[in-house]
Amino acid sequence: MKRSMDRRGFFRLAAAGAAGVAAVGRRYGYAQEPIECDVVLRGGTLIDGTGAAPVLADVGIRRGEVAAIGVAMTGVEEVDCTGLTICPGFVDIHTHMDVACWPAPMDVPLPPHEGPYPELHSRMMLEQGITTVLAGNCGYSAGAIGAHLAALESEGMPFNYATLAGHATLREGATDLRQVQARLDEALREGAYGLSLNRAHGAAAEAETDELIALVRLVGAVEGGLLAVHRASETAGLIDATTEAITLGRMSGAQVQISHMRSRFEPNWPNAAAAYDLVEEARDAGIDVAADLYVHPGAGMTVPMAYLPPEYWVSGDREALEAARYDADLLAYVGERVALVDPTLFFPRAAAYEGYGDFSLIGVVQSLTTWDRPRNLLDQIVDLALSSEGPVRGTPLPPMGIYMNEMSLEAISEALARPFMMVASDAGGPANIAPQGLVPWSFSNTARLLGTFAGELEAERRQAVAAPEQPETPEETGNRDTGQGAYRPGRGRTEREQGSEGNAPEASPPPPDTEDPLQEPEVASEVQERIQNLRVLPYPEAIRRMSAMPAERMGLANRGRIAPGMAADIVVLDLANTRDVSLPYTANARPRGIRRVYVNGRLVVADGEYNGERHGVILRRG
Repeated sequence: MKRSMDRRGFFRLAAAGAAGVAAVGRRYGYAQEPIECDVVLRGGTLIDGTGAAPVLADVGIRRGEVAAIGVAMTGVEEVDCTGLTICPGFVDIHTHMDVACWPAPMDVPLPPHEGPYPELHSRMMLEQGITTVLAGNCGYSAGAIGAHLAALESEGMPFNYATLAGHATLREGATDLRQVQARLDEALREGAYGLSLNRAHGAAAEAETDELIALVRLVGAVEGGLLAVHRASETAGLIDATTEAITLGRMSGAQVQISHMRSRFEPNWPNAAAAYDLVEEARDAGIDVAADLYVHPGAGMTVPMAYLPPEYWVSGDREALEAARYDADLLAYVGERVALVDPTLFFPRAAAYEGYGDFSLIGVVQSLTTWDRPRNLLDQIVDLALSSEGPVRGTPLPPMGIYMNEMSLEAISEALARPFMMVASDAGGPANIAPQGLVPWSFSNTARLLGTFAGELEAERRQAVAAPEQPETPEETGNRDTGQGAYRPGRGRTEREQGSEGNAPEASPPPPDTEDPLQEPEVASEVQERIQNLRVLPYPEAIRRMSAMPAERMGLANRGRIAPGMAADIVVLDLANTRDVSLPYTANARPRGIRRVYVNGRLVVADGEYNGERHGVILRRG
């Protein structure tokens, strides 16, 4: 029914519409004549990646770039985005997507990739809205950066791809520090965005301080050089490990990016705030340091990595492991780990690689029912190690995995409340990996951030209530046909307002003759309060943490924001219904709510599903 309107109401409506148009015009500029575009996204709520308030605005795409916003435009293709949100494609600053270019799951330098980039890895990024990735993290990368990038470029990439040079990879086979420095210098000249260190484990974990300083100063000497640091400890020693990362930044002038900045296992959670404070103090002192983390409480790794000291699962020395079976110190270590590691699921990692691994181990992991008894667990790990065929991650220890919870949702929320914290997936895996070999956040890290930790905060709701009355439909402005309707701050609906519509996952009904405790008013209220308390980021800021913020960190001047002239990496999503629905045993479930994804102006995800096209570009520093 059309509303009646008196003279005063008409002028109030006209003023509000003019103010909306003026606001968009000030932000994005005007056009006198309709701009011709390849694609026009009509009627969506724009969150542009800068953290600015949402606005209702049409977005035009032409020749791979954003051509126009909020002005008159026509499109060869027009997409109705009413009720949806338009935002920049997400920039993932910490991935291992380069591992898909290696022929085997081993942390050693390998020849350049041959053949198309794997579809599974393309899907895991694009279907959650990630359009740009930074690979080569945690100390490992492709061996020859120039050849690696050229090979990928010749095949075509599904998303935009950049890489770091890995410290452990640079050291492989080097005879002295000068050779490592020369390799790093070459990698930087060939387009690497910086250097990644792994101070916790692997071939370079024990590198001397002099070596580190010599290398990080090379990174600091190039414009925008990034130093990604996997700290030496994320448990009891995380304060010292965080201090080391900051010190490397102070001595080199490089941009320090602390990888997956978390405090693992409950006894160490109280130390997290002190580590975050160290970063903020360093930033106040002028040291360029920031961090990232994935927003899932779990972790996936092999059983030896979870329960044994690094020297055993890095070297893979079977004889040493057999001798250590009766080592009282090792048994005590395993006992300490048992007290920390609470596995929610064991899964046979051997089954994760096609044509690889000892498939007789499938299901054997489930026999580890005595994981809470250190003596039995150590014996079983050693027995499996000695019977296992072939290496996993450079070691012949058993190819079986464990999925465990390391952080609480509240701990993740506290980390996200810090202004220096970006969001990254840590995703990746070998080209021949099967979906069950991947951890859940590989496919849905962005959706978990938006669905669990972001939302409309109280201040935004108050602002929306106080806003002047706005038109209910574009037609009421009288000029929608010109593409210059009255735009107003967008407001996504809350889950309560959504009700059961959309594609929100349905809850399983309780078994017969039982009561569902979540239906009790007191319990339901408690759960709702907990959920609301987790939402520490307004939607625009959450999107900035995954777009403009990492793009600026990498020096990507034309990505991470939606503005005229920027590369048209764009996500269209149902924001209020975007969520992660994956579980450890269904890790490859695509997230809910991601509708369309464009890479360089070309559609790659439609109705939430990757279409197989490759429109990404190779990004080189400088």
